[in-house]
Amino acid sequence: MALPSYEQLMKASRVELKELIANAEKALRDSEAAAKEKAKTEFLARIEEAGFTFSELFGASPAAAGGSGKRAYKRREGGEGKAPVAPKYRHPENDTITWSGRGRQPDWIKSHVASGKSLDDLLINA
Repeated sequence: MALPSYEQLMKASRVELKELIANAEKALRDSEAAAKEKAKTEFLARIEEAGFTFSELFGASPAAAGGSGKRAYKRREGGEGKAPVAPKYRHPENDTITWSGRGRQPDWIKSHVASGKSLDDLLINA
């Protein structure tokens, strides 16, 4: 199969080039998937020819273990996670609304600072 030359590509429209790129990316994905499937089939056949099962060599297969085959994030053992952080800032008009100072700033903090006031004005232990 002859691929188009640079000069031929330069004569193509943007739409044609985008279509060519999309088709090439799809062909690449399909080719990689087919190569992986072929390698997997050959690998499992070699294991079987040698008289083994997959689980004898590698433990339970990801599908049998209920996993996806990808590494999963493991939560830390020994509790429900980190303790909640004490609030550091209090809403100027509603004492029940607080912010720990971590993560994204709430809108009331943003509007307070945008109005020219200091963030220190909202400190709880000030």
